[in-house]
Amino acid sequence: MKHPQKAAEIEARRRLVAAGIRTIGFGFDGSGDSGSVQEICFPDDAALPLEECGSPSDFTPAYTFSGLGVPPYAAKAEEYKKKVDSLVQMSVLEDIAYAALEFFPGDWVNNDGGYGTVAIDLLTGEFNIDGYQRYMEVSAADQSGSVGEPLDETAGPDVMTVVRSTLGVT
Repeated sequence: MKHPQKAAEIEARRRLVAAGIRTIGFGFDGSGDSGSVQEICFPDDAALPLEECGSPSDFTPAYTFSGLGVPPYAAKAEEYKKKVDSLVQMSVLEDIAYAALEFFPGDWVNNDGGYGTVAIDLLTGEFNIDGYQRYMEVSAADQSGSVGEPLDETAGPDVMTVVRSTLGVT
């Protein structure tokens, strides 16, 4: 199944590939009833095809969409970031990432949600999702046992005698 691309997405992909950026990654996270693409990240060599770039979770973050700080990144990621900033609008890149995330095997935005990284080969349009689905686990508890030793029924007063005495009935 293919995502019907908008003209802006196609143009953004063309510009980035022409500038030497073939593979790009996006970190994502969601739960409750919302989720978002949170960062753009790059493989060590973004000019390589997707299958040669390794796991998307190993890509180097360059900057976040949320404005939160990212860990220090490699000089190469900084170079890619400058190219991306000069060539395309961030909203178009987000649209490309969300198009791939439509195929996340599970629901990454609702309930316990999910998170991970999606890597996209901008030339071929192929993607890999390195994602994780969160879930709550429930286990059944069915246990039998004893709270102590059995009582000797002959020990102590008869139950009816105790009840009559409590009620004042003889």
